[in-house]
Amino acid sequence: MEVICIILLAILLLITNVGQFFINKRQLMTLEKKLTQKAAQIEECKTTQTDTIYAITEKYGRSMITVLDKDLKIKQISTRLINFLGYTQDDIRPNFLESIIVPEDYSLRQQYLKNMVTSDSTSFILVNRMKTKNGDIKYIECYYVYNPDQFNDDIYISSIDVTERAKKEMDLQNSYDLDELLLNSIETKVAAVDKDGKVIALNRAMQMSLKNKQEYHPDLEDICLRDIKIINNMWRVLTQNEKNLLFKHKTKFLSDESWNLISIQGSFSSIGAIIAYTDITESERLDMSIRKNEQMYHAVLERLPIGVVATNPKEGITFYNEEFARLLKLSSQTDLLGKNLLSYIRQDKKRKFIDTFFSLSPEKFKSITQTMLDKEGTEIEVKIDMTKAILDNKLTDIFSIRDIRDELNIKKFKERLDQKEKQIETAKYQTEYFANISHDLRAPINVISSAAQLMSLRDVQRDFDNGTIDKYSEIIKQNCTRLLKLVNNVIDMNKIESGFYIMHISKVNIVNLVEELTLSIRSYTEAKNIELIFDTEIEECIVEIDIDSMERIILNLLSNAVKFTPNGGKIDVRIYQDFPNVIISVKDTGRGIEADKLDIIFERFKQARTKKDKKEQGSGIGLSLVKSLVELQGGLVDVTSVVGEGSEFKVILQSVSEEVDDFYKDITTNNERLNLEFSEV
Repeated sequence: MEVICIILLAILLLITNVGQFFINKRQLMTLEKKLTQKAAQIEECKTTQTDTIYAITEKYGRSMITVLDKDLKIKQISTRLINFLGYTQDDIRPNFLESIIVPEDYSLRQQYLKNMVTSDSTSFILVNRMKTKNGDIKYIECYYVYNPDQFNDDIYISSIDVTERAKKEMDLQNSYDLDELLLNSIETKVAAVDKDGKVIALNRAMQMSLKNKQEYHPDLEDICLRDIKIINNMWRVLTQNEKNLLFKHKTKFLSDESWNLISIQGSFSSIGAIIAYTDITESERLDMSIRKNEQMYHAVLERLPIGVVATNPKEGITFYNEEFARLLKLSSQTDLLGKNLLSYIRQDKKRKFIDTFFSLSPEKFKSITQTMLDKEGTEIEVKIDMTKAILDNKLTDIFSIRDIRDELNIKKFKERLDQKEKQIETAKYQTEYFANISHDLRAPINVISSAAQLMSLRDVQRDFDNGTIDKYSEIIKQNCTRLLKLVNNVIDMNKIESGFYIMHISKVNIVNLVEELTLSIRSYTEAKNIELIFDTEIEECIVEIDIDSMERIILNLLSNAVKFTPNGGKIDVRIYQDFPNVIISVKDTGRGIEADKLDIIFERFKQARTKKDKKEQGSGIGLSLVKSLVELQGGLVDVTSVVGEGSEFKVILQSVSEEVDDFYKDITTNNERLNLEFSEV
């Protein structure tokens, strides 16, 4: 009975639960239907609200709205944006945005969009360069928003024209390199710290002032020189109790103690503060006297015949005198005060101006020659000097500017005058040269003419009989030789100068050649009772020369030595080696050459003779020819002389390393050449 009761109770409980199940299911279906209707209402409300916001923003807002679907296709595009870029609704295609956005920007935009749709990111900002219909580029700042819960999986883009701002940013970026160069070139020591006092930047001057080892990472106390006053002032700025501080203080960088003007500036976004040290030691010493006599100095400055300008980095030109205004043809103070002196320097000279006056060089007083431009654009050549001083508690650059146009004109005039004098001097030497040529031609011609007249007399047979006719023949022959030598020299000099002189280079034992030539003139030295000595320190030395030209060189030097050495004198001919060169020396005990004439004796048209030398007058072409012939063979010719003691001529040739035996041969002197060179002795 108990079992039956339990079974009946279980059946009753099951029936009750099943009924309840069917009741709950009906309620659930009803609830789901209501929720679906509510969601549709909310979605419709959201769409309506979004369209309303879009319309209001497009009509009254600053931004231009574009909508993309989750596949990044255009769903709606701002009419204002289309008109702003110069397009019409007819230009809108599925790939419209791709066609107007610069490819690099479009590629970056697509990457950001895909990353936003597939990640938890809900927004980002990009500046896209968009092409107008006429080809111009506009910079459009686009704010991309993606929030599926609020915007039906759509991506909203709010666009603003930032073209002007972008251009200014580009201009700033383009000037960044110059700013960095200037910051590192100035001698002011500069450091920057963040809001926590961590050092984040140093310019080169500050680095060099603190660095005492190769790897050095300074902290705030280092850049404050571990000076309690500087440290406290720095923290006053970092904690924003003070915005800017400027004060003079005696400091010590490494072992260098000096006075500095210290500037601490704060409120720089992520930068906490910037500290700058400017050395004013010299200025501090002068400051008191300048202040006491300020009125007097101003009066003096106004009366100076040079321009004076005072500038500082913040205020530009703070003072100028009347001479500077007159120089630039400026009258109003508004034309100059507050301007940058650099703006009056010619464009291509500005870099030199910066490098000179704002470099890290230790000089306190600097100077430069520059080209300035006046109000009308006329160029003015000036000399600029600069020093530093403290005026009105500010570090000031003092420039003195002097007009040097007259000096340059005088210099140019003097250069032209010197050039004219040189031309006159050359013409004078040319006149003397041709006068000497005429004399040298006339003298032998007169002698030949006289001898010929004697030979034509009636008693010429008697002269034949007693041998006197031979004397006349010898005179004619010698003077013809003198004429031939002169003509040959003139012709050969012209050939050399025009590049038509032909040389036949061969390898020769120079010792043999010089020895043979020296011995061949013995008859001439004996005739004047001159002692002739030949000496050599080497037995063989091979050089590459033109034998005929070298014979003319040596014989010319020997004939000059015989010609200008008095009876009873001495001539030394010596050969020695100063490897790799071989040197041929011809030294005499003649009257010598004056020191101021040594530089001109090898020049054409010029001689070292004086009016007393009429007995040995000549064309002066011989030594010029010697120099040219030596140089054509890769050698040099040199001379030393003492008046009253004699002269020494040296011919320096380069030797070659060859077996001597292959080039040894007997050298005999050409008597015709010998007679030709000694025709004037």
